[in-house]
Amino acid sequence: MSYSEFVKEQLEKPDGFKRIVELLKNIKGKKCLVFFHDDPDGLTSGAIIYRILKKLGAEIIYRIPETMELEKHRIQSELRITNYELLIIVDKATMGYYNEYPDLIKDVVIIDHHPLVGEYPNKCLVFNPSIPQYTLSSAAILCNMVSQAMGLRDELDDFLTLIGLKGDWAIEPATDFVAPFVKPFYDDAIKKFPNLVKKISSRPTMFEVNQREKTTVLNQIAEFYFALSGGGFQYFYNDRIPELKNRRQVEFAFDTLLNLKAKDYSSPDDFIEQMLYIPTAKHIEQMLYKNIARKIYQCFLDDWNKSKNMFDNVALFNKLDGVNIYLFVGNNVALMPMVGSVKLYELGNPCVLVMFNWLGEKNGVHISFRANTDKIHCGNIATQLVEKLVSKFGHRGEISGGGHPKAAEFKTRSSGVSLYEIMKEFLIILGEE
Repeated sequence: MSYSEFVKEQLEKPDGFKRIVELLKNIKGKKCLVFFHDDPDGLTSGAIIYRILKKLGAEIIYRIPETMELEKHRIQSELRITNYELLIIVDKATMGYYNEYPDLIKDVVIIDHHPLVGEYPNKCLVFNPSIPQYTLSSAAILCNMVSQAMGLRDELDDFLTLIGLKGDWAIEPATDFVAPFVKPFYDDAIKKFPNLVKKISSRPTMFEVNQREKTTVLNQIAEFYFALSGGGFQYFYNDRIPELKNRRQVEFAFDTLLNLKAKDYSSPDDFIEQMLYIPTAKHIEQMLYKNIARKIYQCFLDDWNKSKNMFDNVALFNKLDGVNIYLFVGNNVALMPMVGSVKLYELGNPCVLVMFNWLGEKNGVHISFRANTDKIHCGNIATQLVEKLVSKFGHRGEISGGGHPKAAEFKTRSSGVSLYEIMKEFLIILGEE
């Protein structure tokens, strides 16, 4: 099945996809408020939606908050400045309480690929292939489908979508894995970008977790954008890079995505050298952008090398239903989930690696879950942990988490909940598995 046939087929389904496309056809001149996640898939899907709205003549304000869920107070804060006719929430979970948001802004669109948490938000228009059954995909492919359905899709949309798919592990060209839902798009896109997915021998990236011999240029670019964006974990380098002193790193990353040159790059160096095309910028400004991007990536590589040695302290914690549960506890460990993902596959099958990271009183606790089995659902554990702690201490939004069967995150931020309380609830949940 071709990609265009696939999109037509999806438009016939009774979910929100078709209704969102119909809504956007009449968006010219209307004020739109867009929130998206701050990881590579969130930024690329946000860039695609931004470009769609621009092409359609809408007025757009976008925000990239650090939290996974979209809290009500963020919308209320924006409405104190101006009114909006459309709210679009991209790659920021599908939460039951989002059903309250049409009381603030009449039309609410949710484009997401995470499992539903709570009641279905039936007052919103929802495009999420993981309802009712989990479907491995990404928000970027969903936004690409909207662009395709509206006749607006171009090569930059496809280039951004490939980065988003790689960033959320829906494709793995170094091992020929492609999630079924995204295959029609992938087969079409790689005809334009064959060199991006060609296997090469080079430095293995954070994405080479079950083999370290081969990588691809696309993997290298996705890792580059993980570094630029902070990866959704806010690994920022403002304190190390003077040019970022008064600038949000994640917005710098988003700016570069909007100005990427969609091309079939032959090497990572070729990409970094030619990545940007800013028609209105002078040569010296383009060089400044590239220089900042290179510095950010070097900080990422330095942190990676520092953190990987810490994972020699991983310990076998328990065994459940034949699955080995490994535990890691660290203090301000940079890039913990990604380094842990590589470590996971050294630990053998089947296993789950649970990583606790104490970030200090101001930033709280970060837990990452990684698994190479479906027997224990990491996302469900993270979600249960959130609900138990929020019911006990409040701070919804600050305490947040969730994810997929094999990868999930949990954070307490400045809520003040102690590591002891988190450990206690985690052990209860694990005992019920």
